[in-house]
Amino acid sequence: MNIIEKIASEEGFSASMYKCPADKWTIGYGFNLEALEMPQAVADMWLQHIVVDIVTKLNKHSWFMRLDQKRDAAIIDMAYQMGLNGLLGFKGMIKALESYDYEAAANELLDSKYARQTPARAKRNADIIRSGEI
Repeated sequence: MNIIEKIASEEGFSASMYKCPADKWTIGYGFNLEALEMPQAVADMWLQHIVVDIVTKLNKHSWFMRLDQKRDAAIIDMAYQMGLNGLLGFKGMIKALESYDYEAAANELLDSKYARQTPARAKRNADIIRSGEI
């Protein structure tokens, strides 16, 4: 058993945050979230993993599969920010996307709590959906 295997065995793995015996928020193999900083390489890997997971789930929806790559990017960004369930709550926007009515889809996006909370990002995504240009 090498040192990595030993530590992994001793710590155990948790995909969810938990309070360790020292009352610190912890995840993974005993990673103390209150004491550690996330290295850029880990953040990049985690971002990549999350985006791949989002795309895999979105690919199950015919309306998403019909979008061009630039509009895909706006939808993926929204799902990343608010979660897939949050995105799927945009029923009016999705209905407009199903009809290729990008103007209406953009307007639906802008008429939302999401747009009120993060107006600049929402406007950028609405502009992409409307025009198909980044």
